[in-house]
Parts: sequence; structure tokens; C-alpha cells
Amino acid sequence: MTKCLANEGHQVNRKRVSRLMELLGIEAVYPKPKLSQPGEGHRIYPYLLRGTAVERVNQVWSTDITYKRHFAESTRRELTIRPPLPPHTNLSAQESKVLLALAAGRHSGQIAAELNLSAKTVGTYKRRVLNKLGLTSTAGLVHYVIGHNLA
Repeated sequence: MTKCLANEGHQVNRKRVSRLMELLGIEAVYPKPKLSQPGEGHRIYPYLLRGTAVERVNQVWSTDITYKRHFAESTRRELTIRPPLPPHTNLSAQESKVLLALAAGRHSGQIAAELNLSAKTVGTYKRRVLNKLGLTSTAGLVHYVIGHNLA
């Protein structure tokens, strides 16, 4: 940093640059000393396959390494497949309002007046809603709203 500033014509020394970097919370990115040592309170787990000769494909995967109930349960919880959320949960508040208004049969001008928006903005929201829900028409929106009990 000192050399870079000197090349740009600033007269600074190494100590000043170091002090300013510390003051600003800037630090160099490089491996620090004792990086591979475990932190305080870090639990060390034994290598479960020590002494095991790997002699066939997928042998390691089939080895029972869940010797503690805690590990088995935490792994199961992390791997549990959650059903995907329905697409309408990704809509913004305004998009949801436009969706429900369109499904209720209102046209863009009416929705614009209700939400204090321009008709063009309502059209933009409608296009976004159609894209997010994977639909192509207002009829599809109505069908979606009825099918998901949103109205």
C-alpha cells in the first residue's frame, strides 16, 4: 500500500499507512499464523475410517459412520427434502394485490386507480406475475387463484 501511494505521488511512510489501515478496519488478506489450529472450544472429531482399507467402489459411502445418535439426527434433519413453496409466495405485496384484483375481474385502469399507480405500471406488475407463476394469460391467473384458494 505504501509503494502504491508513493507511486501516485503521496509522501507517506509504512507506519502511517499501517495506522490508517487499522483505523479504517482494512487488513491484508493472507493466511494468518496458526491458521490450521482449532479455535477455542472447537470440538475435534475422530476420523472414523482410520485403518480401513478402501477396496471397492462406494465402500466409504456404505460404511456406517453414524455412531452417535446426534450426528444421525442432525444429518437427517439437514437432508430432509422440504416440498417447494408455491410460486405465489415469491410475489411482492404489490404484485399480490394486482394478482387478486385481476382475478376479481378488474381491468388495469380500475386497479391503477385503487392502488394509485399508472395503468402502465399495473401492466408491468401483471407481466411480472405471469412470469413468476409461469402463466400466459389472465384466464390462467384466475385459474391459479381459484386452485390455490387465494381469493
